[in-house]
Amino acid sequence: MQTVKISQVVRKKTFNWTNFQRDAAPYIFISPFFLLFLVFGLFPLLFSLYLSFTRWDIASGLSTMRLIGVQNYVDTWNDPLFWKSLWNTFYIAVLSGVPQHLIAIPAAYVIHTLVRRMKHFFTAALFVPFITSTVAIALIVTVLFSERQGVVNQAIASLHALPLIGGLFPAENIRWLFDKNSVPVVISLVVIWKYTGYNIVLYLAGLQTIPPELYEAAQVDGATRTQQFRFITLPLLRPIAFYA
Repeated sequence: MQTVKISQVVRKKTFNWTNFQRDAAPYIFISPFFLLFLVFGLFPLLFSLYLSFTRWDIASGLSTMRLIGVQNYVDTWNDPLFWKSLWNTFYIAVLSGVPQHLIAIPAAYVIHTLVRRMKHFFTAALFVPFITSTVAIALIVTVLFSERQGVVNQAIASLHALPLIGGLFPAENIRWLFDKNSVPVVISLVVIWKYTGYNIVLYLAGLQTIPPELYEAAQVDGATRTQQFRFITLPLLRPIAFYA
């Protein structure tokens, strides 16, 4: 048997346009995402990190940029406004975050278990605030909570004029958008209104993944709806709660 040299068997790979399209097309199609992410995502992030170690007068150009180490972080740490803003952020997060879940979980459970018809209509209606323009929301909130012509203050003034319960409401207009005690409340109300529907949709998706056999077995064992909600629904919705 004649020995055939390997160099004679293995042919040199030639360029094939079809193979190139098959191999390169996925990378070409996904490249716009990476390019946009590098330009508008990663670069601003890294540049902002670099700026945090510099002192720079933007109006004077790049020539005035100079490194100062961690001095900006030291100044921030010693600035009482930083701690005040940090507390306000935490306060608004709790004030707006907890009610969202206290409303969204029961609402999603009721829609999932009791609403048979028009379930998609209610889901879409509850999701509308989440996709509403932020500019439109700001304008509406300004009109509602205006100090003099706001609908909320006018409603409170009307309630104050009632004979029996009028004493429970203030006689003067509330400065909703200017008082340090009322501004967090207004912001929290807006956040609750905007994101509660979004959380309801998330919890609805989570409820649909729970096997109905668990509820059927619980009913056979004599569990009430409250017990099913407490011992089946809530534990299985925990991953969704962490995400929301």
